[in-house]
Amino acid sequence: MNRLSKNTVIPLYHQLADLLRSKISSGEYALGQQLPSERELMSTYEISRNTVRDAIDVLVQEGLVERDHGRGTFVALPKLKLGLTRMTSFSEDMRERNLRPASQLLNSEVIFPPDAVAARLQALPGEKVLYLKRLRLADDLPMAINISYFTLTPFPDLAKEDFQDESAYWILEHKYQVRLSHAEQTMRACSATQNQAELLKIAKGDPILVIEGVAFNCDSVPIEFMTQIYRGDRYVFSINPIRLHPG
Repeated sequence: MNRLSKNTVIPLYHQLADLLRSKISSGEYALGQQLPSERELMSTYEISRNTVRDAIDVLVQEGLVERDHGRGTFVALPKLKLGLTRMTSFSEDMRERNLRPASQLLNSEVIFPPDAVAARLQALPGEKVLYLKRLRLADDLPMAINISYFTLTPFPDLAKEDFQDESAYWILEHKYQVRLSHAEQTMRACSATQNQAELLKIAKGDPILVIEGVAFNCDSVPIEFMTQIYRGDRYVFSINPIRLHPG
């Protein structure tokens, strides 16, 4: 049905939301596609601007569409649920979702770490680390920025590896027999800086999720200090808390 009825108790904005939702579900409006403008919807369905905006508000709240001020309204790309109980690499996570992972190596160098990083990695005075900055993509869409500091004392040749095409965790586990065990991480919401926005193809000030922490091997030796910066429009985090009862 491509018409709205004014002879029903169902509000017009509700009818329009249902109609647009159906078009999105059927693929008539594809993921990432721009919806007709407010003026076009007003003309097509002979309704007011407020009715159109109320209908779009419903779809925004459902996460089906996103407003891009100055450009229009677009069918939202599906958000990826990222669990906080498993320790996986970005590449492993994307492949499990049948997405094609890729990386752009933005920087790779052996440096003296900042004091805060050295402390978290338990680095000795004068000890250098491998600094990696990578843009992570899924099906060619920027998803996250990964900044890593790896200890080099156990594996001094790590800096020679190809981090453009290989997962760092895969390299550590398969080439250096490192058994990664667990991580201690914190998460916070932030606004994207200009540089982060340019890399992630979002607007400056858009929401991002930042996870920071340390990855350990099975002997609880710190291996990596990482900062992971995720697009806020592409991820939701899944947490499964349990209630502990005293006694």
